[in-house]
Amino acid sequence: MARSIIFNADDLGIHPTTDQAILLAFKEGIISSATLLMTTPFTEQAADLAISANLPIGIHLSLTLGKPVAAQNENSELQDNLGWMSRTPAFFFKKLLFLEHRKRLVPQIAAEFSAQLAKAADLGIKPTHVDSHQHVHMARGIMPILEELLPYYGLRKIRLTREPLWSARLAGKAGIWDRRNGIKGAAIYFSNSKPRSLVTPDHFFGLYHSGVLNEERLLGILQKLPANSTSEVGFHPGKSIVDNVYPQPNVNAFIASSERETEFATATSSRVKQFLKDQRINTISFREL
Repeated sequence: MARSIIFNADDLGIHPTTDQAILLAFKEGIISSATLLMTTPFTEQAADLAISANLPIGIHLSLTLGKPVAAQNENSELQDNLGWMSRTPAFFFKKLLFLEHRKRLVPQIAAEFSAQLAKAADLGIKPTHVDSHQHVHMARGIMPILEELLPYYGLRKIRLTREPLWSARLAGKAGIWDRRNGIKGAAIYFSNSKPRSLVTPDHFFGLYHSGVLNEERLLGILQKLPANSTSEVGFHPGKSIVDNVYPQPNVNAFIASSERETEFATATSSRVKQFLKDQRINTISFREL
Protein backbone atom coordinates (compact mmCIF):
# COMPACT_ATOMS: atom_id res chain seq x y z
CA MET A 1 0.00 0.00 0.00
CA ALA A 2 3.05 2.29 -0.15
CA ARG A 3 2.37 5.69 -1.69
CA SER A 4 5.02 8.28 -2.46
CA ILE A 5 4.52 11.82 -3.69
CA ILE A 6 6.65 14.61 -5.12
CA PHE A 7 5.47 18.17 -4.49
CA ASN A 8 7.21 20.20 -7.19
CA ALA A 9 7.17 24.00 -7.24
CA ASP A 10 7.26 25.27 -10.82
CA ASP A 11 8.61 28.68 -11.90
CA LEU A 12 11.65 28.99 -9.66
CA GLY A 13 13.50 32.01 -11.04
CA ILE A 14 10.44 33.82 -12.40
CA HIS A 15 10.66 36.55 -9.71
CA PRO A 16 12.50 36.96 -6.40
CA THR A 17 9.26 37.02 -4.39
CA THR A 18 8.22 33.72 -5.94
CA ASP A 19 11.63 32.25 -5.19
CA GLN A 20 11.40 33.31 -1.54
CA ALA A 21 7.98 31.67 -1.23
CA ILE A 22 9.21 28.42 -2.82
CA LEU A 23 12.21 28.22 -0.49
CA LEU A 24 10.03 28.90 2.55
CA ALA A 25 7.54 26.23 1.45
CA PHE A 26 10.48 23.82 1.08
CA LYS A 27 11.83 24.69 4.53
CA GLU A 28 8.54 24.79 6.44
CA GLY A 29 5.98 23.11 4.20
CA ILE A 30 5.56 20.14 1.88
CA ILE A 31 7.48 21.28 -1.21
CA SER A 32 10.14 18.65 -1.95
CA SER A 33 11.37 19.73 -5.38
CA ALA A 34 11.42 22.75 -7.68
CA THR A 35 12.08 23.44 -11.35
CA LEU A 36 14.19 26.42 -12.34
CA LEU A 37 13.76 28.63 -15.40
CA MET A 38 16.95 29.30 -17.36
CA THR A 39 15.52 32.21 -19.34
CA THR A 40 14.77 34.99 -16.84
CA PRO A 41 16.72 37.91 -15.34
CA PHE A 42 16.64 36.11 -11.98
CA THR A 43 17.96 32.67 -12.95
CA GLU A 44 21.44 32.98 -11.44
CA GLN A 45 20.21 34.44 -8.15
CA ALA A 46 17.55 31.74 -7.80
CA ALA A 47 20.07 28.99 -8.58
CA ASP A 48 22.44 30.21 -5.84
CA LEU A 49 19.63 30.34 -3.27
CA ALA A 50 18.30 26.89 -4.17
CA ILE A 51 21.73 25.26 -4.13
CA SER A 52 22.48 26.83 -0.73
CA ALA A 53 19.20 25.50 0.64
CA ASN A 54 19.89 21.99 -0.76
CA LEU A 55 16.59 22.16 -2.62
CA PRO A 56 16.35 19.40 -5.26
CA ILE A 57 16.31 21.27 -8.56
CA GLY A 58 14.98 20.28 -11.95
CA ILE A 59 14.95 22.41 -15.09
CA HIS A 60 11.78 24.25 -16.14
CA LEU A 61 12.41 24.33 -19.89
CA SER A 62 10.84 27.36 -21.53
CA LEU A 63 9.69 28.43 -24.97
CA THR A 64 7.10 30.96 -23.77
CA LEU A 65 8.80 33.04 -21.06
CA GLY A 66 11.97 35.09 -20.82
CA LYS A 67 14.72 35.37 -23.42
CA PRO A 68 16.26 32.48 -25.36
CA VAL A 69 19.61 31.15 -24.18
CA ALA A 70 20.72 29.93 -27.60
CA ALA A 71 21.86 32.46 -30.19
CA GLN A 72 18.99 33.33 -32.55
CA ASN A 73 19.12 34.42 -36.19
CA GLU A 74 16.72 36.60 -38.16
CA ASN A 75 14.62 33.58 -39.09
CA SER A 76 14.05 32.47 -35.50
CA GLU A 77 10.44 31.74 -34.57
CA LEU A 78 11.23 31.50 -30.87
CA GLN A 79 11.68 35.21 -30.14
CA ASP A 80 9.92 38.46 -30.99
CA ASN A 81 11.57 41.57 -32.39
CA LEU A 82 12.59 42.64 -28.88
CA GLY A 83 14.29 39.34 -28.12
CA TRP A 84 11.62 37.88 -25.82
CA MET A 85 10.03 34.44 -26.08
CA SER A 86 6.47 35.74 -26.17
CA ARG A 87 4.77 32.91 -28.04
CA THR A 88 1.80 31.27 -26.33
CA PRO A 89 1.66 27.52 -25.65
CA ALA A 90 -1.16 27.34 -28.20
CA PHE A 91 1.28 28.35 -30.94
CA PHE A 92 3.45 25.28 -30.30
CA PHE A 93 0.62 22.83 -29.65
CA LYS A 94 -1.10 23.86 -32.91
CA LYS A 95 1.92 24.30 -35.20
CA LEU A 96 3.65 21.10 -34.12
CA LEU A 97 0.65 19.00 -35.14
CA PHE A 98 1.73 19.50 -38.74
CA LEU A 99 4.83 17.89 -40.25
CA GLU A 100 5.78 20.93 -42.32
CA HIS A 101 5.98 23.09 -39.19
CA ARG A 102 7.74 20.39 -37.14
CA LYS A 103 10.51 20.23 -39.74
CA ARG A 104 11.13 23.94 -39.27
CA LEU A 105 10.53 24.34 -35.53
CA VAL A 106 12.04 21.16 -34.06
CA PRO A 107 15.68 22.07 -34.81
CA GLN A 108 15.17 25.51 -33.23
CA ILE A 109 13.58 23.99 -30.13
CA ALA A 110 16.29 21.34 -29.82
CA ALA A 111 19.03 23.98 -29.97
CA GLU A 112 17.27 26.14 -27.37
CA PHE A 113 16.64 23.29 -24.93
CA SER A 114 20.24 22.14 -25.29
CA ALA A 115 21.44 25.67 -24.49
CA GLN A 116 19.20 25.83 -21.41
CA LEU A 117 20.52 22.51 -20.11
CA ALA A 118 24.10 23.59 -20.78
CA LYS A 119 23.48 26.81 -18.86
CA ALA A 120 22.22 24.80 -15.89
CA ALA A 121 25.47 22.83 -15.89
CA ASP A 122 27.47 26.06 -16.07
CA LEU A 123 25.61 27.30 -12.98
CA GLY A 124 26.68 24.23 -11.02
CA ILE A 125 23.25 22.62 -11.03
CA LYS A 126 22.88 18.86 -11.09
CA PRO A 127 19.27 18.59 -12.24
CA THR A 128 17.03 15.88 -10.88
CA HIS A 129 14.66 16.00 -13.88
CA VAL A 130 13.00 18.30 -16.38
CA ASP A 131 9.53 19.66 -17.01
CA SER A 132 8.49 22.79 -18.88
CA HIS A 133 6.79 26.13 -18.54
CA GLN A 134 3.13 25.77 -19.48
CA HIS A 135 3.80 22.09 -20.30
CA VAL A 136 5.11 22.81 -23.81
CA HIS A 137 7.28 19.69 -23.68
CA MET A 138 4.06 17.75 -24.20
CA ALA A 139 3.47 19.27 -27.66
CA ARG A 140 3.87 16.82 -30.54
CA GLY A 141 7.43 16.35 -31.72
CA ILE A 142 9.12 17.69 -28.57
CA MET A 143 9.32 14.50 -26.49
CA PRO A 144 11.59 12.77 -29.06
CA ILE A 145 13.92 15.79 -28.83
CA LEU A 146 14.19 15.30 -25.08
CA GLU A 147 14.62 11.54 -25.29
CA GLU A 148 17.70 12.16 -27.41
CA LEU A 149 18.95 15.25 -25.57
CA LEU A 150 18.52 14.44 -21.88
CA PRO A 151 20.88 11.43 -21.70
CA TYR A 152 23.63 13.61 -23.15
CA TYR A 153 23.28 15.78 -20.02
CA GLY A 154 23.02 12.79 -17.68
CA LEU A 155 19.26 13.07 -17.25
CA ARG A 156 16.59 10.41 -17.54
CA LYS A 157 13.59 11.70 -15.55
CA ILE A 158 10.78 13.89 -16.81
CA ARG A 159 7.28 15.04 -15.92
CA LEU A 160 4.51 13.33 -17.84
CA THR A 161 1.65 15.84 -17.78
CA ARG A 162 -1.32 13.52 -18.02
CA GLU A 163 -3.87 14.01 -15.27
CA PRO A 164 -6.80 11.69 -14.45
CA LEU A 165 -10.24 13.04 -15.33
CA TRP A 166 -11.46 12.53 -11.76
CA SER A 167 -8.95 15.20 -10.75
CA ALA A 168 -10.57 17.60 -13.21
CA ARG A 169 -13.85 17.18 -11.35
CA LEU A 170 -12.12 18.23 -8.12
CA ALA A 171 -10.77 21.35 -9.85
CA GLY A 172 -14.30 22.37 -10.76
CA LYS A 173 -15.32 25.40 -12.82
CA ALA A 174 -12.59 27.58 -11.28
CA GLY A 175 -9.84 25.35 -12.61
CA ILE A 176 -11.32 23.97 -15.82
CA TRP A 177 -12.99 27.06 -17.29
CA ASP A 178 -12.02 30.19 -15.36
CA ARG A 179 -8.30 29.36 -15.59
CA ARG A 180 -8.71 27.63 -19.00
CA ASN A 181 -6.88 24.59 -17.69
CA GLY A 182 -9.32 22.29 -19.45
CA ILE A 183 -8.14 23.60 -22.82
CA LYS A 184 -4.52 22.85 -21.87
CA GLY A 185 -5.51 19.34 -20.85
CA ALA A 186 -7.27 18.71 -24.16
CA ALA A 187 -4.29 20.01 -26.14
CA ILE A 188 -1.96 17.67 -24.27
CA TYR A 189 -4.30 14.72 -24.73
CA PHE A 190 -4.46 15.17 -28.51
CA SER A 191 -0.70 15.69 -28.80
CA ASN A 192 -0.31 12.04 -27.74
CA SER A 193 3.20 12.58 -26.33
CA LYS A 194 4.65 9.82 -24.16
CA PRO A 195 8.31 9.08 -23.47
CA ARG A 196 9.59 5.65 -24.39
CA SER A 197 12.97 5.77 -22.70
CA LEU A 198 12.58 8.28 -19.85
CA VAL A 199 11.41 7.73 -16.27
CA THR A 200 8.25 9.43 -15.00
CA PRO A 201 6.12 9.23 -11.86
CA ASP A 202 3.09 6.98 -12.19
CA HIS A 203 0.66 9.90 -11.92
CA PHE A 204 0.62 13.68 -12.25
CA PHE A 205 -1.74 16.21 -10.66
CA GLY A 206 -1.86 19.97 -10.95
CA LEU A 207 -2.62 20.81 -14.58
CA TYR A 208 -6.34 21.20 -13.94
CA HIS A 209 -5.62 22.86 -10.59
CA SER A 210 -3.08 25.44 -11.76
CA GLY A 211 -3.83 28.66 -9.90
CA VAL A 212 -6.63 27.12 -7.81
CA LEU A 213 -4.85 24.43 -5.76
CA ASN A 214 -6.28 25.17 -2.35
CA GLU A 215 -6.18 22.95 0.73
CA GLU A 216 -9.49 21.18 0.04
CA ARG A 217 -8.59 20.32 -3.55
CA LEU A 218 -5.19 18.97 -2.55
CA LEU A 219 -6.69 16.85 0.22
CA GLY A 220 -9.20 15.52 -2.30
CA ILE A 221 -6.31 14.42 -4.53
CA LEU A 222 -4.37 12.87 -1.65
CA GLN A 223 -7.39 10.88 -0.50
CA LYS A 224 -7.61 9.18 -3.90
CA LEU A 225 -3.94 8.41 -4.52
CA PRO A 226 -3.63 4.89 -5.94
CA ALA A 227 -1.89 2.30 -3.78
CA ASN A 228 1.68 1.28 -4.54
CA SER A 229 2.32 4.32 -6.71
CA THR A 230 4.47 7.41 -7.05
CA SER A 231 2.74 10.68 -7.94
CA GLU A 232 3.77 14.26 -8.64
CA VAL A 233 1.78 17.37 -7.75
CA GLY A 234 2.73 20.56 -9.57
CA PHE A 235 2.54 23.73 -7.48
CA HIS A 236 2.80 27.48 -8.23
CA PRO A 237 3.40 29.01 -4.80
CA GLY A 238 4.35 32.66 -4.47
CA LYS A 239 3.87 36.01 -2.79
CA SER A 240 1.91 38.45 -4.92
CA ILE A 241 3.70 41.57 -6.07
CA VAL A 242 3.04 44.05 -8.86
CA ASP A 243 6.15 44.19 -11.04
CA ASN A 244 5.89 44.38 -14.81
CA VAL A 245 9.08 42.46 -15.54
CA TYR A 246 7.86 40.63 -18.64
CA PRO A 247 6.22 41.83 -21.86
CA GLN A 248 3.26 39.45 -21.45
CA PRO A 249 0.57 41.04 -19.22
CA ASN A 250 -0.79 37.60 -18.28
CA VAL A 251 2.60 36.54 -16.87
CA ASN A 252 2.92 39.68 -14.77
CA ALA A 253 -0.68 39.22 -13.63
CA PHE A 254 -0.01 35.65 -12.47
CA ILE A 255 3.06 36.78 -10.52
CA ALA A 256 0.92 39.46 -8.88
CA SER A 257 -2.17 37.30 -8.33
CA SER A 258 -3.63 36.08 -5.07
CA GLU A 259 -3.70 32.61 -6.67
CA ARG A 260 -0.01 32.17 -5.88
CA GLU A 261 -0.72 33.16 -2.28
CA THR A 262 -3.42 30.47 -2.17
CA GLU A 263 -1.01 27.80 -3.41
CA PHE A 264 1.64 28.96 -0.93
CA ALA A 265 -0.89 28.58 1.89
CA THR A 266 -1.69 25.06 0.65
CA ALA A 267 2.00 24.16 0.45
CA THR A 268 2.52 25.22 4.08
CA SER A 269 -0.76 23.90 5.48
CA SER A 270 -0.45 22.12 8.82
CA ARG A 271 -3.61 20.19 7.98
CA VAL A 272 -2.05 18.81 4.79
CA LYS A 273 1.17 17.91 6.62
CA GLN A 274 -0.81 16.06 9.28
CA PHE A 275 -2.81 14.18 6.64
CA LEU A 276 0.38 12.99 4.94
CA LYS A 277 1.69 11.79 8.28
CA ASP A 278 -1.54 10.07 9.29
CA GLN A 279 -1.89 8.31 5.92
CA ARG A 280 1.81 7.37 5.80
CA ILE A 281 2.29 8.99 2.41
CA ASN A 282 6.00 9.42 1.77
CA THR A 283 7.20 12.79 0.45
CA ILE A 284 10.14 12.38 -1.93
CA SER A 285 11.89 14.27 -4.74
CA PHE A 286 12.85 13.15 -8.23
CA ARG A 287 16.20 12.09 -6.73
CA GLU A 288 14.47 9.11 -5.15
CA LEU A 289 12.32 8.23 -8.17
